[in-house]
Amino acid sequence: MKITAENVTLGCRAKNRDDVLRQAAFELAARGCVDIGFSKALLDREKELSTWIGSGLAMPHINRRDARRVNRSAFHFFQFPEGVSWDKSHVAFLVVVVAAKDDEHIDMLSGLADLLADERKVTRLSLETNKDAFLNILTDQE
Repeated sequence: MKITAENVTLGCRAKNRDDVLRQAAFELAARGCVDIGFSKALLDREKELSTWIGSGLAMPHINRRDARRVNRSAFHFFQFPEGVSWDKSHVAFLVVVVAAKDDEHIDMLSGLADLLADERKVTRLSLETNKDAFLNILTDQE
């Protein structure tokens, strides 16, 4: 899947992790990628096992059993420059929500994690205010 400006929202704010998950589900539902139950599936997944990755990054996704909630595979980057509490000990500055059909989530998560493995890159992305510059940093085209 190609990363485009459509897949990025900069300057987000949220009260907490659950608010982030609701915003993420709303964005993907507005694009027709997921159904209304996707939000609950994201919340349920976090109750079972956190999707916190580290270095200010979280990659929320749903369990396989909820794959029926996905109409078509997609992802979306949400930037929180001020940070948002993810759990008791972590703050997220960059959240990448993943919606995947069947087993596509494994490849999508792996590919996105590889892109974001550099802590300095994640920090730069969390502070960038221009979508084109954000995309250039993300794809190493700066």
